Amino acid sequence: MRQLCSNLSSCRRNKVLVCGVGFAFLAIFSAFGAASQATESVLEETRKEKGSSFMVSGYVSLAIVYAACAIFNWISPTIVSFVKPKYAMFVGSVTYVFFLTAFFEPIAWLIYFASAVLGCGAAILWTAQGVYITACSTATNLNRNFGIFWIIFTISNLLGGAFNYFLLSNVISITSHSRYLLYGVFTAICTVGCVFLLMLPLPKMEMQDTSESDSTVPLQNNQDSAISVRSTIAKSFHLCLSPCMLAILLATCFTGINLAFYSGVYGTCLGRMQVFGEKAKSYIGLSGIFVGVGEIVGGQLTAVGGNRIRPTFIMMFGFLTAILSAISTFLMVPPEAPIKETSATGFIEPSVYLAMVIGTLLGLNDSLWNTQISALIGKIYPTNADSVATAAAFALFKFIQSVTSAIAFFYSSVLLLHWQLLIFMIFAILGISGFLYADRRSTSSLSVNITTTIPM
Repeated sequence: MRQLCSNLSSCRRNKVLVCGVGFAFLAIFSAFGAASQATESVLEETRKEKGSSFMVSGYVSLAIVYAACAIFNWISPTIVSFVKPKYAMFVGSVTYVFFLTAFFEPIAWLIYFASAVLGCGAAILWTAQGVYITACSTATNLNRNFGIFWIIFTISNLLGGAFNYFLLSNVISITSHSRYLLYGVFTAICTVGCVFLLMLPLPKMEMQDTSESDSTVPLQNNQDSAISVRSTIAKSFHLCLSPCMLAILLATCFTGINLAFYSGVYGTCLGRMQVFGEKAKSYIGLSGIFVGVGEIVGGQLTAVGGNRIRPTFIMMFGFLTAILSAISTFLMVPPEAPIKETSATGFIEPSVYLAMVIGTLLGLNDSLWNTQISALIGKIYPTNADSVATAAAFALFKFIQSVTSAIAFFYSSVLLLHWQLLIFMIFAILGISGFLYADRRSTSSLSVNITTTIPM
């Protein structure tokens, strides 16, 4: 009985820790998410102020962020193994503050440098986050914990989008005064999230195999198992030999393309559609609010139904929302909207209501895909089997997601919308196929022994 009470107490404590990580990320990404939505528009107005000598693209800035994140993901597992996950998350979060401060008085080289630094920090932050939440979980509540985190985390889209909407209402151009206000508030909020991460305690539970009870196991000191960068990279490549991991990474490619589309391209398209009149810029923020609504609904579906609904059913629903959002965008938004201001319309009359429905669908499918892929990685590579393998698996997840996001941001500045949506739909089909394969392979075993020659 005493052991049972102790187990329940640890479960409650670790649930609180998951919520704590969620609230810290809520603060950080309320700021960064809103900044990402407005980046291209802010820099476009800055170019008008400073003249043709100021050649900085918001798309390129975000592409550098994700490219740097992809490269640094090979090193981030080593950093997380040497440093406790909460300290690694703190170090990563500080780079977001640095990035935001670069926009107070935009200078080309500083913005691109800050973008690269942020990419490195993001790799550390997200790798550590995956390890931390997995260490707070058991096999039976892993889906729930990632769902809880995602619900709290994705409220950031609501807060950031709401701020952009109210500040940019009836604003035709973003002046330097508006820029100072935007990034001053963003920086302050992001700093609060950094401090919150630093205050988090360590989890007291590692994920257990379902053949065992949900009894708690003391979290091992990662410093004892810290390995070299060379060994980490070797282990990451070793994981890539697994058909299961390759299938997961195929699904991950779509999450990267979707991330670039909803966080950078879609809002920019709405802001450049002259048919929406003087409120067009404010719809950048409003679409972010509805993306947040979709993210929260998706997280709630995972948290509440994660143990009742099979992951394959949840992912199929996410796939359908992705296809529906792509088709609706194709019909409503003119092809040139990602590249320049346009007075053209799509195949159907543009509607603010339809635009917000599309935003909701984009947020919903992003939430469902990310939570299910994260939970599947945590199930196949649990911390009690090999904590470094867990970190390497999440690093691979973020590596591929970041690479595809970087590529998507680069081509977003040159490709017309219909070509971007074609790529979007192709990878959605490939992604759902990869996830279904990996989920089916994982049902026969909850963990993979990565020390074998060919895992899985």
